[in-house]
Amino acid sequence: MMIRKRGYDTRSKKRYLSNLPPELKREILLRLQSKCVARLILVSRDWPSIVRDKGFIDSYLNRSSSSTGPRLLFTVCNPEKQFFLSCPQDDPSSDHHRVSIAPPNPNPDHRYKFSPPVRGLICCQNQSRVLIGNPSTGQFVTLPRVKTWRKGIFSFFGYDPVNDVYKVLCMTVIHAPPDRESQLLSEEHQIITLGAKKAAWRMIKCQHPHRPPCRTKGLCMNGFIYYFAWIHEKQGCLISFDLSSEEFNVIKLPEDVRLKEACEVVNYGGKIALATALVFRGKLDLLVLQDAIKQEWLKVPVVVPEELLGNLFWFKGGTCDNELVFAPYESLTPSFTPSSSFFFVCYNPKDKTSKKVLIEGLGDQCSSEIEAFLNYTESPSLLTNRLIL
Repeated sequence: MMIRKRGYDTRSKKRYLSNLPPELKREILLRLQSKCVARLILVSRDWPSIVRDKGFIDSYLNRSSSSTGPRLLFTVCNPEKQFFLSCPQDDPSSDHHRVSIAPPNPNPDHRYKFSPPVRGLICCQNQSRVLIGNPSTGQFVTLPRVKTWRKGIFSFFGYDPVNDVYKVLCMTVIHAPPDRESQLLSEEHQIITLGAKKAAWRMIKCQHPHRPPCRTKGLCMNGFIYYFAWIHEKQGCLISFDLSSEEFNVIKLPEDVRLKEACEVVNYGGKIALATALVFRGKLDLLVLQDAIKQEWLKVPVVVPEELLGNLFWFKGGTCDNELVFAPYESLTPSFTPSSSFFFVCYNPKDKTSKKVLIEGLGDQCSSEIEAFLNYTESPSLLTNRLIL
């Protein structure tokens, strides 16, 4: 009797949830964490149609960023385990979300390289193998392998708001030692559109031969992917790729700027900026793009906070509150913090104050590779084998 009663109650609950008005279902889903949304869609056939609606995804992303604020996203990879961990950007000690990375690493010597997340989704690459994942749900979709025999592959992930599609841009290069990488330019340029009926890599033309440095990560903003690259030996520039027209453009740097090393492309107050990736001491000079069409730049000198003096740090960009974030260089991390924690320094250039923020739960970084991404927003997007997002 008890078994029948439980079954009856379960069926009644499912029937009750299915009979809710669509507006109420939508409001319920908007208030849930993304991992809960993924579970709830199994209740009935109606819920997935709501979650896949572009209007719902836009509302969810906007509501999450405005109500709970942006989050920090960490990717932790070592030969034994790989996982995502996110936490609130304003209070990293609370509300930790940890999800294991589903696809096993096919080769421990070639770990996944992650692109900055775009609208809650992330792209990871291991040689010619490219995947799209949702860090908040743990879902992954494997894309067709990149069509090339080259081993040097750069991938960039972005969202085209004009056509409401995600795209991955790949370019292949000849492997070269660091002292020669600026001399060998990219060869093949390919792109794939997610969600297409027959998703496949397409060759596209590039009128501006260039080569990104080995650690380059693109940044998607307002329908464009931006990344630093060499256009010929020791002459750097900013490349912008229009995800709608699929055209490359070169944004030249100021004439008095001569870069001798690779730069990081970061979000600085909602604008694209270039900065030296590694910070040791003294000043950090930011080049902030004011107008891409007119190719106008603004130089912003930043005095490095005392906590960074004498040590190597990566500059990670700015938060929504215009704080500058610096993360410790990988090889020096164990000497600064316990093996079970990770830290970064937030610096406010206006009042010249800084704070050290500890992140617990990342494991032993002595044997791990940790990536930190700012301004991450969790997404309810569903990933399927047909790449419908």
